[in-house]
Amino acid sequence: MDEKAKKLVCFGNSITQGWRVREDQSWPWIIQQALPFRVINAGISGETSLDGLHRLNSIIELKPTWCIIEFGINDFYNGFTVEQTRTNLDAIINAMKDQGIRPALMGFDLREPATRPWAAMYRDLSDVHQIPLMPDLFKGLWGEDGTFMEDGLHPTAKGYQIIARNCLETFSNTLWQ
Repeated sequence: MDEKAKKLVCFGNSITQGWRVREDQSWPWIIQQALPFRVINAGISGETSLDGLHRLNSIIELKPTWCIIEFGINDFYNGFTVEQTRTNLDAIINAMKDQGIRPALMGFDLREPATRPWAAMYRDLSDVHQIPLMPDLFKGLWGEDGTFMEDGLHPTAKGYQIIARNCLETFSNTLWQ
């Protein structure tokens, strides 16, 4: 397939969308600058994995070659159980694989004991489906000045630079090669 015909969809919530930063500061836009194929930012602020499941057909209609799935933080904060999120992500992954789309996952670590089961769920989904995983999308942001907004959760432009670098390092040899 021609490199120009290949597409990567970044499918997630506000972290993918680039909440409160310019479009050219979001991690999908940043990685686009380093890749020879089209990157589509399909992040919507506030979405849960259930919301992602409900708009899955619109993502499949884009006919991506690959898809990085970034859901779960809003599930955690909205009282979803790990199992509910796992069920939704499992359905998203299976639907993509059925359509010939190569999925990958981005997990998170909020440095709270309550998120440890979530981290284990992402690792398990990655293992079961044999798909690439970026275990902690916040890796490298903790303890680094100026990487989070005042809410302590959403990255700044500097934080998105780190996420983009980690994304390229994680997925360049595992998702697209």
